[in-house]
Amino acid sequence: EIEQRVVHRALVMAAGVASVLYHGAETDRHPIRSHAMPGAVWAQALEGHQGLLLQIDRALAVMVGLSLAAGGSRMWSALFSPKTLAMAIAAILGLVLPEVLQLTCWHYAAVHSMWHLCAFGVVGRMMRQYNPTLPGTTVDWIVVGLGNPGIKYIGTRHNAGVEVIHRVVRSLELELHPADHRTASICVHQQDVHKVVYAASETYMNRSGAAVQALCRDYLLTDPSKIVVVHDDLDLPPGRIRLKLGGSIAGHNGLASIARQLRTTEFARVRIGIGKPPSKFDGPNWVLSRPQGEHADSQDCAFRRAAEAIEVVTRE
Repeated sequence: EIEQRVVHRALVMAAGVASVLYHGAETDRHPIRSHAMPGAVWAQALEGHQGLLLQIDRALAVMVGLSLAAGGSRMWSALFSPKTLAMAIAAILGLVLPEVLQLTCWHYAAVHSMWHLCAFGVVGRMMRQYNPTLPGTTVDWIVVGLGNPGIKYIGTRHNAGVEVIHRVVRSLELELHPADHRTASICVHQQDVHKVVYAASETYMNRSGAAVQALCRDYLLTDPSKIVVVHDDLDLPPGRIRLKLGGSIAGHNGLASIARQLRTTEFARVRIGIGKPPSKFDGPNWVLSRPQGEHADSQDCAFRRAAEAIEVVTRE
């Protein structure tokens, strides 16, 4: 699947090129903006093609309008972010300044093209607020696995939550892709009558709350009991899992971060046992190491049972 942001960037580039070519050719003949500069090489090359370029320009605008109509009110709400407002102001300046300053020829084309580029940039930011894989603007469940990003952490005990999410997504024959906020990799699954977001956190464990908060904001989920956090647990023996709703965070840095961001501990958890380290002073090394032998077999069994538990929970 081609990600929406790639399509948007291609659309912006196409709009910018079409705008420069059309306005560059058109302004060489404009009765107010024409001047004696012998720079009509581009205009000569484009002789007779201004109409086509104008139609391309208009077609891109129609495509953007249809995208906005499909996105609904959620996309319009994105207009009021600071970055989007700044781009909107730049777009207006690009539309007004060439007329006010009576710019000529390619100076006019360059400044006026800022209108097109910034206007499409605004639309792009609004489009990214709308997930076309969803029939609506909300989901029923967010299931997020905790861990640390990077190759060196793959397979470690602390990454148990992320590993379970990858297993679930593979079983559904889906693929994770980066969220726009880059704090998680996600996919959306229509499970019977429920819409479920599966997410693998891309933040470090002690910043897991940033990923969960961004997901709740993106998918308009306000009920913390519909958030399922999958994480490792030192207090459970290897191979054991346990479901829990709310309660103590038991010193888990990832849960603590989520509780701070959401200002509640009333979210659901799937706890995956990794067992206690040989010594209480070996905790950091234990969670960042990879299980071996029987522990590895027990962990694989726990991953399978956790994936089954997630399916049961999200069907309720």
